[in-house]
Amino acid sequence: MLYLCGNNTQGMINENYKVSILTPVYNVSNYIERCARSLFEQTYDNLEFIFVDDCTPDNSMEILAQVTKDYPQRKEQLKIIHNDKNKGLAAVRNILTKLADGTFIMHVDSDDWIEKDTTEKLVNKQIQTGADIVSCNSVLEESSHQSLIQLPQKSAPHEMIMEFLKSPNNHQIWGRLIRTSLYNQIVGAREGLDNGEDTLVTPQLFYYAQKLANVDEPLYHYFQGNKTSLTHKEIRNKVNTKARIQIIQNSILLRDFFKGKDKELENQANSHIALQIWDSSKHCARRDKQAFKQMWAYRKYVDGNPFLSFAGKWGKLGVFWRSHYYCVSFIR
Repeated sequence: MLYLCGNNTQGMINENYKVSILTPVYNVSNYIERCARSLFEQTYDNLEFIFVDDCTPDNSMEILAQVTKDYPQRKEQLKIIHNDKNKGLAAVRNILTKLADGTFIMHVDSDDWIEKDTTEKLVNKQIQTGADIVSCNSVLEESSHQSLIQLPQKSAPHEMIMEFLKSPNNHQIWGRLIRTSLYNQIVGAREGLDNGEDTLVTPQLFYYAQKLANVDEPLYHYFQGNKTSLTHKEIRNKVNTKARIQIIQNSILLRDFFKGKDKELENQANSHIALQIWDSSKHCARRDKQAFKQMWAYRKYVDGNPFLSFAGKWGKLGVFWRSHYYCVSFIR
């Protein structure tokens, strides 16, 4: 079911180009108002807002409807889509990008929020540099404290991808202004692989970008107090095996994407799979022998055998010996 609150921006300031802000909605009744207000109060006016209701079981959509009444000037810019069944985050991301009419898009998760001048600052940087993707720093918002997430400052896409593939983190799709046409060239998120879907998608977008730019300010607020979020610590612990396996699977798909395109990126992506397996094994080895066995089985998808080098290079000797212990126990 599709409900459109409008399909044009008549009456708004005619700024350089339209930006589509894309937001999935699921079980965020405590947070959707804060998110929506931060979007509707953006200082940049030439916007399109798309929310996808992924069959949320709470009253998130009712709250969103109430909030929109306070911003009548945004009515003609708003699209709300209701899925007929729950499809998961990866599928919703794909739906959102296909619906976007803007020259550029921004992903904002519905339990997060952004500074009021975020879009304006990202657009200004894009105009200054001609970049296909403009990123900003973010603030990790936890219940007791805040911390800065500072992204690598790279203008060359190849360098940025290499930097990302050396780490198990920082592949987030949010906090970026992305040229919409890049999505026509990539393999989108794989439906059903909702954990780490940006591990697959973000490096592909960087691969097809000609130029990158950064706004060295924390404009995006990444909230980790939502106990229903896939990234919340309690949820990660409950679905630890499934979540970590999906991240490994997305890493394998990314490596396969680079095959035949860029040998250096393929090799680094291959090492990234091994790094993800190491990282997952570390979390499972102490407490869950069965989960460890499932993680460790994915090493068959790694070309070559880089695992021994990780033990020394990343200081993971403890993980290595735990892995060795459990491998021996399996044989016995």
